[in-house]
Amino acid sequence: MKYFGKKEQKVIDKFLEHLDAVEVTVRNLVKFIDAIKSKNEEEIGRLYDLVHENESAADEIRRAFEIAMYEGAFLPNFRGDLLGLSEQFDKIANKCERITEYYVLENLTIPEILIDDLVLQIELSLKSFKSAKKAAYSLVNDTTKVEKHISNSCERESIEDEIERKLIKKVYDMDIQLAEKQQLGKFVRAIGDLADKSENCVDRIQLALIKRMA
Repeated sequence: MKYFGKKEQKVIDKFLEHLDAVEVTVRNLVKFIDAIKSKNEEEIGRLYDLVHENESAADEIRRAFEIAMYEGAFLPNFRGDLLGLSEQFDKIANKCERITEYYVLENLTIPEILIDDLVLQIELSLKSFKSAKKAAYSLVNDTTKVEKHISNSCERESIEDEIERKLIKKVYDMDIQLAEKQQLGKFVRAIGDLADKSENCVDRIQLALIKRMA
């Protein structure tokens, strides 16, 4: 069920375009982690730059969305819901950028024993994001599907969280210096924060849905 006329739909289209841009950023972060696994330094450098470009592109789209929104296409309550939701999704793109910076600028070395779990962790974070994105799409197009996508996102975040805890334990069980353990643990938690931020998005979507159904 759609609630919007043509004027509002143009704003919604910009909102969804921003979500697409965030997804591109997350997908390229997944490729970045894959490049770390394959030890492809050239690809790591290329994807580092690309993730930064993706994040900047998402910011530009979000600004265009905000300008269109403030022109008054929606009632104030739903305008606030969409703006807040866009802000939450934008934090995911920002986190992707921070993760690549942390790896490259701190010259991080990932031990072989951790890399497969890190790949699984980032893939689950992507799946959690994709479900959150579908929930946001459904919020403005078909509210009957929102709850299903929220549930899927939360389920994947829960699985990712368990992997994160096991990875942290594995890191601190390794025979390496404490400073290196702390550095690796920070990297693992940063990746886990992606799924947490997707959960924050679905929390906002849930509240917005309640308002729509009230």
